[in-house]
Order: sequence, then C-alpha cells, then structure tokens
Amino acid sequence: MMSHVLPTRPWQIVSTDLLSYAGQGFLLIVDHYSDFWEIELLPDLSAETTVRRCKVQFARYGLPDRVISDNGPQFACEQFRRFSTDWGFVHVTSSPRHPQVNSKAESAVKIVKNFFKKSKYDGNDPWKAVLHWRNTPTKDMDSSLAQRLMSRRLKTSLPVANKLLEPCVVTGVLEKLRRRKQISKLTYDVSVKDLPELSIEEPIRMKPLPGDRTGRWRLGTCVQRVAPHSYVVDVDNSLYHRNRVDL
Repeated sequence: MMSHVLPTRPWQIVSTDLLSYAGQGFLLIVDHYSDFWEIELLPDLSAETTVRRCKVQFARYGLPDRVISDNGPQFACEQFRRFSTDWGFVHVTSSPRHPQVNSKAESAVKIVKNFFKKSKYDGNDPWKAVLHWRNTPTKDMDSSLAQRLMSRRLKTSLPVANKLLEPCVVTGVLEKLRRRKQISKLTYDVSVKDLPELSIEEPIRMKPLPGDRTGRWRLGTCVQRVAPHSYVVDVDNSLYHRNRVDL
C-alpha cells in the first residue's frame, strides 16, 4: 500500500469526487485529517459549476495544500488546472480505472448514498443523519469529525450540557492517524506484492479497455512516469494514463 502523506492540520489535504443519486448530481469534498465531508448539490455537471462549488467550500474552510481527485472531465480539464494555479494548491489525480488512489472520497460517497437510501426508506430527514454522523466519535480516535475539524461538538436534538459545546482543541490526532494507517497497511500488504517500476521506452502490455470483448492485453511502450505506480503509455499510437497494476 502506498498511502498519501499524513496531514498535520485540518483541511490541509482533501479529496473530492462527484456522485449521483435520484437523478441529481453532488460534489463531495472530504478532509483527510478529520474525515469531515461537505456535500454540495450541483445544478449541472459542468467543470465551471464544479470549480465554483469548490470555491464556496474553500472560502468557508480555507485553502487546502493538496486536492486529490479522479480523472473525471470536471477535474482533468483546463478550467480546474487554472483554478489550482490561481488559488495556489496542488492538484493530484488518480490513474484512470484505479479508484484506490482516491479511496477517501470513494468511501465518503458510499456513506452519503447509504444515508440517502436509508432515510428515504425510513421516511426520515437525511440531513439529521449527516448531523449525527459528524457528531459521533470515531472508533479509535476518541473524537468526532466535527471536533477534529472545528474543535467543538455540534448541537443536536439530543440533550447536552452547555459546557460540552464550548470550543476545545483536540490533541493527539496525528499519532492516532499514523497508527490507524499502519494497521491498514499491514493488513493490506499481506495479500499483495511489489511490482517493479517501469523504465521509459520499456515495452509493456496494457489491460484490456472497458468493452473490449477480445480480452487481449495490448502491446505498447512506456512513455512517462507520472507518479509512483502511475504511467503514460503509448498503445497503438494512442496515449493512456494507467496504474502499474494495469500494465
């Protein structure tokens, strides 16, 4: 497992993704330090709208140092590149067909959809579920998402003493994040092995494209190393961005 650098403060590193539910599109941004996520309803799925909604969240919580996303057209485009340059953050994209790089956002998407489905089935307000989720202490972290991001508990419909709602900075988060990541890596690495790095101009074979009924791994050449385990390859005079597991 190759993990992202651990953040040392809230909203330093965020992951973002788009999700669709009940015919509506949403933008989701999740903080790596606190696991707190924000969700925005999108009137359309254009790059301009996605950038505008990101600006709303960044104006609220501050500029992140790094934004991680997939290679969707809303993110792998000139508008988002200009946005990252103008606002001064590093934009990192995952390899196509390899969502594990953006697993933080992928996990949050599953949680959001689960809230929506259960709330619809029970006839409850999904935003109340979101409120209680943000206020519930995380396992092995001894603090809630809201406490790690905003240094305070959120007031809910449950009775609580006013003293407990006063701001209080949560300490020891980085050590607990590091321990949790180490445990995840040890568990993951049991069933996998390292793949050798590729060299420029090295012959490769690429995993079949979606819809390719032949199932044939196509012959090509490694053109560029984009990031660890991420490459641009030339296959049949076309360039593809792929993770090492697909090569």
